[in-house]
Amino acid sequence: MTNDRLANFLLYIERAEKRRHHDLMFNECIETGGHWLRPYGEPVQIHLHGVIGQGDSDEQAIASWIRAARLSRPDLVRATDGRLDDPYNGQVAI
Repeated sequence: MTNDRLANFLLYIERAEKRRHHDLMFNECIETGGHWLRPYGEPVQIHLHGVIGQGDSDEQAIASWIRAARLSRPDLVRATDGRLDDPYNGQVAI
């Protein structure tokens, strides 16, 4: 596994069930010094690994962050089907 925290987290969250995204994202913010902002009357903002996502709800902000992270790292996306390139082909790294 590489030391690229963004790549590792993006691969991890994309493989996780959608219902776990909120907890995974919140924990990653805590562990790495990211920010999860809910300014009153403004969109939710997630600042994590140099990528920003925002939306009217937590779920929209998470989806926005994932899209922005994928766009920021085109080297991680397979040209054939647009999915993330998984060097372990879905298997757990040993």
